[in-house]
Amino acid sequence: MDNLMMLAGAIGFTPALILLFFTLKDYTYPAVEKPYFDDRKVFIMLSFGMIAGSIFFLVESVFGSASVLYLVLVVLLEEMLKFIVFNSRKYSGRVDTTFYAFSFGLGAGAIITFGNIYLALSSAVASGTFTLGGVLLFTVYGFMIAFLWGSTSAIIGLGALKKEPVHYTLLAIMIHLFYSIVLVPFYLNIEPWTYLSFAVVWFFMLYVFRQTYAFIIPSTIPPEARPDSKK
Repeated sequence: MDNLMMLAGAIGFTPALILLFFTLKDYTYPAVEKPYFDDRKVFIMLSFGMIAGSIFFLVESVFGSASVLYLVLVVLLEEMLKFIVFNSRKYSGRVDTTFYAFSFGLGAGAIITFGNIYLALSSAVASGTFTLGGVLLFTVYGFMIAFLWGSTSAIIGLGALKKEPVHYTLLAIMIHLFYSIVLVPFYLNIEPWTYLSFAVVWFFMLYVFRQTYAFIIPSTIPPEARPDSKK
């Protein structure tokens, strides 16, 4: 494994693992006596998300930047796959579905980040434009993708729990479309919008993740049973 691959792996997986621990720590032991989900299944879903992320990365690499139409179709494909998985009989109506969906999304996002960053780092090294500032930008980008994939997946998971799949899936699709479309100037390096589009999307995704952390995830638990109600 070369150094660039190790660096891309660190940038891809670190945000996912940080958000996974930060978001779920209050819903499992030792924060609560009876966890609201199975820790083993969380990591299994993280692994399944990585497998799905590999497929998504391949699809995005082939079709994602061909046109706005292809971009929209890729977003629909990604979100509809999550819709199908988490509204299956195995997960529909279950309290723990949102947690597993969140973990699945972080796994998929980590692989997509890893792939994109590895390609970008390889290009930067080849062109002699590799800088520490670029690495910092890639790290911020990694958190942005983790915000996107974790949040949209948790939203779909909550819809499966509440058995209102269409409403919540449409919300996830709109968030993902905003992310993808507004970020086009950054991907295509369209001046003077390159970094402005990146900043707008990053803060938007930070807001979405804040809502996921504060409202979506807690909404899976009855109010009287939530960890913060016992503090």
